Amino acid sequence: MAQSVEAVVSDIFREKLARIYSDDAGLGAFSLPTTFKFGEGGWTDPGSGKEPLPPDPTLLDVTAGVVPFLDPDDFIFQKAFVPAADFTFVASTRAQLRCFVDTGEANDDGHGNPPEFFELGIFDAAGNMLVYSTYPLEVKTPSKALEHIIFIDF
Repeated sequence: MAQSVEAVVSDIFREKLARIYSDDAGLGAFSLPTTFKFGEGGWTDPGSGKEPLPPDPTLLDVTAGVVPFLDPDDFIFQKAFVPAADFTFVASTRAQLRCFVDTGEANDDGHGNPPEFFELGIFDAAGNMLVYSTYPLEVKTPSKALEHIIFIDF
């Protein structure tokens, strides 16, 4: 079942749009979202177990692999969107992005464990993170596909 998750539009995406309108391609030309990344970062442990951090619009990338999310919390799974299937306009001011990880993908975190995902980033062709999301723990196993639906309202 698809999960609708909370997400924030990143500051760099807002800046890029403003630059495009002023004919400044310093952050790359306009492009649709091209890739997404699921990461093992984006959480805190207040003593009762891991909980997702609030999504931070100032981030430029997912936090997996960055202090304090190092070995074994360094796994990132990246995948390209399928344009017609994963990116659609559902209303005049709303876009829907489908981030899908199939059962045969991302089943080992590189340390022999199933990945424990807490974060998701969506990127354009220039590598700018457009949207960042955090959510409750999802453990990825061979018997489980992940499907996150992100809505961007304009």
